[in-house]
Amino acid sequence: MSDMKALNILITSGGTKESIDPVRYIGNRSSGKMGQALKEAALRVGHEVIFIDASAGSADELYEKVLAEFDHVDVVIMAAAVSDYTPLRVAEQKIKKSHDTLHIELQPTVDILKELGRRKTRQLLVGFCLESENLLEAARRKLREKNLDLIVANGIDTLGADTSTAVIVSEKDHILLPVMTKAELAEKIIARVAG
Repeated sequence: MSDMKALNILITSGGTKESIDPVRYIGNRSSGKMGQALKEAALRVGHEVIFIDASAGSADELYEKVLAEFDHVDVVIMAAAVSDYTPLRVAEQKIKKSHDTLHIELQPTVDILKELGRRKTRQLLVGFCLESENLLEAARRKLREKNLDLIVANGIDTLGADTSTAVIVSEKDHILLPVMTKAELAEKIIARVAG
């Protein structure tokens, strides 16, 4: 790290929880392993890290935490799996089980990456996308739509696994990586943002 500038890097990890009632929530299968690996890789080479565990709350809560730090960091790596939808109404009491069908009306959550892309001034913004098909095409579209500098696209086999298949995409190029551990992928991402 002696010949490289230490960066202030904000890393989000894990999956948000969108409350249905005081007991239940809508979530996803994110393990948080990628975010943890990114944190360790960044610290190992001397960067300063602000780490936010998204599993501690909702998309709105994550958004507020990220915004509170955004102006003070050089890089944001949004590895958190943010729910796309949240219940329109949250029941104040635990919903009792009945033999009737339960209908839960959902509304979109805030698009944190898109908001950060709109607000960024000097920050390098890195997003992740998880796709079951057309990985590269989806990544390029999200890169443009959200004004990202880099996006890491993963296949759904990455969920909860210790290894990852990934494509790192920028406006200029893309790098298709072989299967590797999340720790190895994290090192490549950190090296790319620091380069």
